[in-house]
Amino acid sequence: MSHDSCCRGTDDCNASAGVLHDGVEPFERAIECVRELKRRKKSIYVLSNSSRGRDGTIRKLAAMGYDAEAFAGAMTSGHVAEAFLTSTLETVPEKACFLKLREILDAIAGEGRRARVAHATWSMRGNVQLGEAFGEAYQVVSIERPEDVDACDFVLAHGVEAFGRGDGEKELSVSDETMRLMIERAAEKKKPLVVANPDVVTVSGDELVMMPGTLATYYRDSFKYAHHGESGDEYVCLMGKPDGIVYDALLGEIGRTTAVDSRRVLAVGDSLSHDIAGANDADIDALFVCDTGIHAQEMRHARARSDDAVDALFDAHGAHPALVISRLEW
Repeated sequence: MSHDSCCRGTDDCNASAGVLHDGVEPFERAIECVRELKRRKKSIYVLSNSSRGRDGTIRKLAAMGYDAEAFAGAMTSGHVAEAFLTSTLETVPEKACFLKLREILDAIAGEGRRARVAHATWSMRGNVQLGEAFGEAYQVVSIERPEDVDACDFVLAHGVEAFGRGDGEKELSVSDETMRLMIERAAEKKKPLVVANPDVVTVSGDELVMMPGTLATYYRDSFKYAHHGESGDEYVCLMGKPDGIVYDALLGEIGRTTAVDSRRVLAVGDSLSHDIAGANDADIDALFVCDTGIHAQEMRHARARSDDAVDALFDAHGAHPALVISRLEW
């Protein structure tokens, strides 16, 4: 496939952050690719499953050597989570989990009180600060033991290393096992889980690091066991890829602020279950970057066997890319 054939018919690229850097260092060839796309007047939006707000997304890329002016904008799952919870999100899908959470929050508001939140966050990676608008509507409760979860109305997961404190003190770091027990308790008590970063793992240099999407897996497994086979999906709100809520947010913003035709958008990503499957569900053509992300080893093994093995890998993740390249480069 030539570079021109990839770009022809495309006005806008929405790129996963994982095809631009490994969490620590940028991909040098991707820097040149972004530069060339800018020269060809392609609009590039970063669509990231970061649990943080979107304001610092492009600044972070610029610090890595990318041209900040090459990016038309950014959307993060963290931004979408905050917008949903503060009722500033333009479009919310008619989906059971969002309807259930909104029903619970409306009932609490009817009681004349703030909803009580258990806030799973980061410690080593930096605590996620909740905004002023969030603080006006919600009360963070201190969580030290699994049974403390009973006092909250829902769990908000920005990270997996700690729980925020309701008294303004430093977050309380917890072990992976304690975090799992907290989430399992929430599932047993049918406390909804709002996941601000649905990634299960992320690449950080040469390592794979657990992300909040893993908590959704813990929750569903425990919910099914505790509630006699119920799936628990109604109580798990994923605020990023692959859920359509983040695509609706980005495409809606593009439609309101630009003349880009949403039918001429290409999604570029390295996660089959999130970037590619999410784009498929949003009816967006998807370009899978296979050698620099979380599936690099799986893809090497599959390609060494046969094309059928590659197709089987795609099927296993419910993902069907329109295009596949080794890395983002020109």
